Amino acid sequence: EASREMLEAAAANALRYPVGLLDRMDDSLRLFATTLPAFFGGWDGVPPCNKCGGRTNATRPPPNPVHRRILEHVNALDVSLYAFAERAFDRRFRACFPNKDAGQVRRALPAAPPPPVAPPPVASPPVAPPP
Repeated sequence: EASREMLEAAAANALRYPVGLLDRMDDSLRLFATTLPAFFGGWDGVPPCNKCGGRTNATRPPPNPVHRRILEHVNALDVSLYAFAERAFDRRFRACFPNKDAGQVRRALPAAPPPPVAPPPVASPPVAPPP
C-alpha cells in the first residue's frame, strides 16, 4: 500500500532526476534535450520528435464533481506527488531557460498539497421489510 514514506522517496527522485509533465510535453522535451543531450541530441531550437506528433486524445469529458472528489480521495498521494512534480519541473525549467516563458500556460500551484477530500457518502440499498 502507498505510504507517506513512498511519497517522500518519489518526491526526492523528482528533485534528483529530470521530470517531465504530460500536460507540458513540448516544455518537457525541450528540458530533456537540454539536460540530457547525450540521449536527446541536445537542444537546437527544434523540439525533439514525439511519437504522438502533437496529437492528443483529450476527447473524454472530465469526470463529474462527485466522481472527481472520489478519485482525488483514492489517489491523494498521487495528486500530492504530481503537484510537487509540477513545482519541481517549473524550477528546473526556469533554471535552464531563465529568459523564456513556458510554452504552455502555467496554472497556479498551491504552496502545499491540499488535504485529501473525504468521498461522498454512498447511499445504502433499500432494505425490504421482513415478511
